[in-house]
Amino acid sequence: MIDTLNFRIPQPDRKHILQIFAKKAKEGQVTYYPNENKAIEATFKNYKFRLTDHYLTGYGSLSKLFNNNNLFSLSFFQIQDAIAILEKFFEMPLDDAEIIRMDFACSIEVNEQVNQYIDLFASPTGYKMRVFESESTYFESSKETLFFYDKTKELIAKPQNINNNFKDKNILRYELRITKNIPKALGWEDAKLENLHNYHYYMDILKRYLKSYKSLPVHTTPLPSQLMYKDLKDFKNSLIIEGIRSMGGTENITYAIKQAKMKKETKFKIRKFIHQLPAGQIISSELKNELDDKILSYCKKEAYSAFMWSD
Repeated sequence: MIDTLNFRIPQPDRKHILQIFAKKAKEGQVTYYPNENKAIEATFKNYKFRLTDHYLTGYGSLSKLFNNNNLFSLSFFQIQDAIAILEKFFEMPLDDAEIIRMDFACSIEVNEQVNQYIDLFASPTGYKMRVFESESTYFESSKETLFFYDKTKELIAKPQNINNNFKDKNILRYELRITKNIPKALGWEDAKLENLHNYHYYMDILKRYLKSYKSLPVHTTPLPSQLMYKDLKDFKNSLIIEGIRSMGGTENITYAIKQAKMKKETKFKIRKFIHQLPAGQIISSELKNELDDKILSYCKKEAYSAFMWSD
């Protein structure tokens, strides 16, 4: 479930960390920056570490650390093993390290081409939508980012990482990245690394992951009944519905209106009109149902596995 995991330790034992870097980091993978508060950077496997007088900061993928790739998501007990690798490297516990970024992810094998599933979703209120080469879509806010992309194409672009079992399959990657106010986003008291050893905190991650997915609006098409026009007004309404869909859906329009400079009374009337329009049918509802079922199944399976391991 957890892919990228960045953390930092305030007021580290600088002498001890320097000894670790000198002893364990590979030759040529320790860099000194005397003009940047004596900053020192080192590399261990896929992780990069930066040491200053104030912090030791780690940046990397927990999945790549454990599996050498991030195609397969780590289960609850594998996360413990991956953290143990970092603790063995530093020869000290990391329980009090503060998590500063976490990416939650799963790779789902789907029946059709991945881009057909990516095209299902519109941007939630308050998020900006970014599309890259029709293969990746980001929904980004100031606090988190939701990603959908074609994992198979990414792997093919890096042949050394490709797993032959997935080479000819359609693999959709869904990721949730949280970089700000992690405790509030997950309902935790703090964002300590030791939380990842706690089953109940891990359940909070799964719930948040699923909640973000369910918050995504989906594109719709006009209902067939809407094409049975009684008068010109019906026809105009059908054009309005199609226009709203092409602009990202009612969530986007409502958010834009909220930010716009116009009278409150006008805003109210526009919102009221929009929400009185028929919602329409989900585009490719069979694909949406398939993806819903597979992501829910993944979360349930992971929750059950974590519960069994926690005993």
